Amino acid sequence: MKTLARLAWALTLVALPLAAQQRPRGTVFADGAIVRFGEVGGPAGSFSGPTFGVDAGVSLGSLMLGAGYLEGRVQPSSGSSDSVARDLVEARAFLGVQPWPWLRLSVGPHVRAFVIGAVTERWVLWPVRARAQSALASTPLETYVELWRALSAKVNLPEAVDHVQGGEAGVVLRPRGSALWMRLGYRVDGAQLGGGSRSESVEAVSFAVGIGPR
Repeated sequence: MKTLARLAWALTLVALPLAAQQRPRGTVFADGAIVRFGEVGGPAGSFSGPTFGVDAGVSLGSLMLGAGYLEGRVQPSSGSSDSVARDLVEARAFLGVQPWPWLRLSVGPHVRAFVIGAVTERWVLWPVRARAQSALASTPLETYVELWRALSAKVNLPEAVDHVQGGEAGVVLRPRGSALWMRLGYRVDGAQLGGGSRSESVEAVSFAVGIGPR
């Protein structure tokens, strides 16, 4: 936790001078996704289903704060060894800084829970993220790539967590002169547990509509 606190403090120190004399700007967006959860080396198998979420944030110059929430229900895929559907709930918050127009760095807690009846598999992650985004010349389109890795990861499972990391890539359409934007993206993350004896992955194809800076 000391490393996380130092990182958050460093991001704040970088951003505060850049944020001076700036007006705050807000952003909000809703998204839907088709999510697939898979497990290798364990009894669960694979599941898929839709999720829906909302995110909001505020930026002051190069300093950003944000939070998001999503939920859905994933059903067992054909041939899965586990036939019980489960609810998926995720919540996250972050502190970020944008040292250059095309680069954003952020850190913050990310909680993910799979609920099966009275049993909940709960992940608590502290990922550090790097996101690069740039416009395509002579078009209203922007492309982006985001990579992240958890500095801390805890889960209420018997196995120890080796590491958790992931990434996202996609395209953003922002019509000229409009605050409205749309995004199509693909994201995937994977967790290695028990010294490599088991792994879990979550991947999603998502579509979002928002207003404000992105």
